Amino acid sequence: MEYNIISKYIKFVKRELLEFLRLVIGNNYPKKVCKLFVNKYIDVRYFNETNYTSTRDFVTRLNKELLDVYNENKTSEEDELLKTAVALFIYIAYVDDVYPIEDGDSVLDLLTKDETLKLNLSNESIKEIKKWLNNYSRTKEKFFDSIVSNDFILTEKSVYRKTYLLGLDSNIKISNLYSEYAIDKAYNTPVINEDKLFIMLIKCSYELLKNAISLDFTRKYIIDIPATLVAKDKKFKRLLSTIDNTLARKFIHLRITYSTYIKNKEIFDLIIKYGYNVAIIIDDTFDGKINSLPIFSYIFIYEDSEFFDMIKDNEDKIESKIIKM
Repeated sequence: MEYNIISKYIKFVKRELLEFLRLVIGNNYPKKVCKLFVNKYIDVRYFNETNYTSTRDFVTRLNKELLDVYNENKTSEEDELLKTAVALFIYIAYVDDVYPIEDGDSVLDLLTKDETLKLNLSNESIKEIKKWLNNYSRTKEKFFDSIVSNDFILTEKSVYRKTYLLGLDSNIKISNLYSEYAIDKAYNTPVINEDKLFIMLIKCSYELLKNAISLDFTRKYIIDIPATLVAKDKKFKRLLSTIDNTLARKFIHLRITYSTYIKNKEIFDLIIKYGYNVAIIIDDTFDGKINSLPIFSYIFIYEDSEFFDMIKDNEDKIESKIIKM
């Protein structure tokens, strides 16, 4: 099973959008540059990565990014085809749920009546595009339906502005023959807690995809990582692989204790270098050296900690967000 659902979805979108450009432009479409256009679209649409942060309207921002790619790669031989490819992304924005539209037929109707594009589509081409539109929509629905499950419920606890600590509750009905204590003990053993993290990250990835589709890039999620899991090299790497994508690395923060960090410093320094966000809980193993703290995205500290005042007083130097527990 593919646990990295964001990567799986993004690969699907890239492949299908490239096919859409081929169907509309024709087999002589500039594939190499179209791949660059699609990659840029993904960066802006799903990862909120842009050089035009002050441009609030999505399509205007996307168009600026695509024109940059066009200007860097245009040739006299392919100029008109590249201009057509850029213009087609307004229809991709409709197809890809940026703007609400009734159905694929509505998009196709607008596309075929667009006199500025001068597409000259044959009846066979129109049939192929219509088939693609229906298949794209249907496949996306099936994808999300395959992820949705009511067996487990993701819980959120607000810990900072638009930042939520995640938990996982079971919605599975268990026989009354078992006591609440036995159920709790079975559900919350260290090994079970480790395995629950895989479910939590899949469900969190699903939430991130929904947020991105809605162009909401404000919500961040914190997930506690137990020291027992970090000690299991293969299992921990497998867990990280579920969020090894740009969207998840940007908005998921892995929370550990300072003692876990010290015991596994090389591992977490490398993880942070690769772009993962790591949050820290200050415990009694902290040595008071604040120069080790700026690498962490969030610093959680108890108000009665002997280091609380010192860390708060140096908040500007640390730059990480400091959260009182």
